[in-house]
Amino acid sequence: KETFYFVGHYLGMVSPKYYSMCFPLYITKYWNEVVAVALRNNFVSNLVSNITCRSRRRRKNERKPKRIQKRPLMITFDGCAQYLSSPTAPYLIANAYQRRNQPPPILISCIRDPVEQTISWWKYENAAMEWGESMGLVEWNTDLRGRSYPPKTLLGALEYSSTDDFVIRSYERSEALFTLDSLAKVDSVGLPLWAMTWPGGQLTGIGRNGN
Repeated sequence: KETFYFVGHYLGMVSPKYYSMCFPLYITKYWNEVVAVALRNNFVSNLVSNITCRSRRRRKNERKPKRIQKRPLMITFDGCAQYLSSPTAPYLIANAYQRRNQPPPILISCIRDPVEQTISWWKYENAAMEWGESMGLVEWNTDLRGRSYPPKTLLGALEYSSTDDFVIRSYERSEALFTLDSLAKVDSVGLPLWAMTWPGGQLTGIGRNGN
């Protein structure tokens, strides 16, 4: 699943203490691994038995149908690609595992063609802005996003994301939010509005995702 937890989608809350709420409960795990499979196998077994008995009543020493599915192992993971370019997520993820005395997580990065990905992201974000404007959200908060946002062209977005002073400072400020010296207060302090979910705006990720 894609939680977006550590980039502030939960109203800015990013405390590692509550990260586990994004994942299934123990009872959900038990249901999927034991109860649901047992019910499914029992249903299939009875169905096969009834069909077999009707068509082969006269045959003797008939074998019982085998179980269709063995007990599975439920595996969950956070598939959030935005963490790879977030300036705050690495510190928060590391702290979440450290709190539970767990080794660092295994990170798997599925690479997409950067040109294709950039064009797709540009279209997606512009469609989202058009949708917002259609609902009356026409005023931009320049304190949060700067006066140059949103960039008007794709090439402009690439340049803006990597060279604009406002964006660069925003990323530097975000990275300093939850360093080792400040992680102690993470439970009571969430991400400020200017740092969600990418500092300087969603389109600042364009020049960073390709890296």
